[in-house]
Amino acid sequence: MINSTYYFGFLLSLLIQNTDCENLFISSQERIIYLQNYIEKKPQIPQLNNIEIASVVLPEYVLYVEHRGKLEIGYIKILESLNLEKFQTISFGPFQMDINFIFDTLINSHINGFIDYKPQSKKDIYKNLDNYSRLDSQWKILSLFFRNNIHFLESEHGLENISNIYNSGQIVNKSKYFKKITCEKKSYYQWCLTFKSQFVND
Repeated sequence: MINSTYYFGFLLSLLIQNTDCENLFISSQERIIYLQNYIEKKPQIPQLNNIEIASVVLPEYVLYVEHRGKLEIGYIKILESLNLEKFQTISFGPFQMDINFIFDTLINSHINGFIDYKPQSKKDIYKNLDNYSRLDSQWKILSLFFRNNIHFLESEHGLENISNIYNSGQIVNKSKYFKKITCEKKSYYQWCLTFKSQFVND
């Protein structure tokens, strides 16, 4: 049996971006332009534009690579097979969502009347990991997350609050710096703004 702790350590080593910032910005530009072209074709949410929505996930999105995504899915399946609840908290997909986040977002969206579908359990999400790891699905979940939390935008630091909730689950981020990028010490929200500036004609 594969040692889940070893697997997690290996996966964690892939999450840390050790390249210098200049190369990171260069490598991220193509991905950000691709995302911009993608979201420009999607419906706009009232009170928001899709650039603002996308900015909240950019630090995760620019680091994501497909081969790591396959490892993440594999690790989740290992944990679930061992009946370890940690499988619900492992992030996956281009926006790095976990099963708990997707489940809670769908439940809240159903309660708020945004969708008819209501998952019965987190196993419903697990059974459809491949679908929920796709860009289309994660964009839909992200848009629903914003609709559920749009009241935060009424405050002075609304977008920052939502980005902190997305990253750490709390309005005040538990981590001062975003640990996956080490070339500069910036908070998750500061990295959101940094990569947001790479959108064309933003």
